[in-house]
Amino acid sequence: AMSRGAVLAWVAGTATIFLLKDWKDSLRRRGVWFLLILLLLLFSGAVRDWNVLTFARQSSIRHRLVIWSAIIPEILAAPVFGHGFNNFHPDPMTVAPPYRNYLVEGRNPHNAYLMAFHAGGIFFYAALWFCYGILFWHLLRRRNLPGSSGRLARVSSGYLVALFVGSFFDKTLFTTLPTLQAWFLAGLALSRSATVEQ
Repeated sequence: AMSRGAVLAWVAGTATIFLLKDWKDSLRRRGVWFLLILLLLLFSGAVRDWNVLTFARQSSIRHRLVIWSAIIPEILAAPVFGHGFNNFHPDPMTVAPPYRNYLVEGRNPHNAYLMAFHAGGIFFYAALWFCYGILFWHLLRRRNLPGSSGRLARVSSGYLVALFVGSFFDKTLFTTLPTLQAWFLAGLALSRSATVEQ
C-alpha cells in the first residue's frame, strides 16, 4: 500500500528477529541483511510519493501533525482517566484554516499511543505497557532456546516490535487482526518454551 509506516514496521521487526539470534552465530549474514534493509530504506526515499524532502506533498504527514496537535490538549485536559474510547472529537476551529479539513476528514488520531492515552489516561496507558512489557520480557528470555522454540520466540518478538513501530503511525495496537496475531504468536512461543528439540 506504499505506506512508509508499514515499511518501517517491517524493517524494525525483521531487524529484531536477526538481532535476537546469538551474536556469535553468523555475524556476516546479519551484516548482509542490514545492508539489504539499508538499501530498501534508501530506495523508499527515492520513490516520488515517499519523498520526505518535499514536505509540501506530504499530506499524510501534515494530517498526522494536525491531528496530534489537536489530541494533545485533550489528553492534558483529562490525563488521569482519559475521555473513553471513540470520544476523540477535535474542534476544527482550534487550528489554522488551511488545515481544518484534516480534522473534519477523520477522527483517527493515527497514533495508537496517543489514542490509548486519550481514551484511558495514564492508568490505561501504564496497564497497556505493563502487559506488553511482561510479554516481551518473557519472549526475550526464550530467544536462545534450541530448535523451533527459540525461533518462534524471536519471530514473535519481531512481530511485537513491528506492531509497536507501526503504532506510531496508526492505531495498529487497536486493530483486531494484527493484535490477535501478535498475541497468538506469543502464546505459541511461550507454550513451546520448555520444549527442547534435538
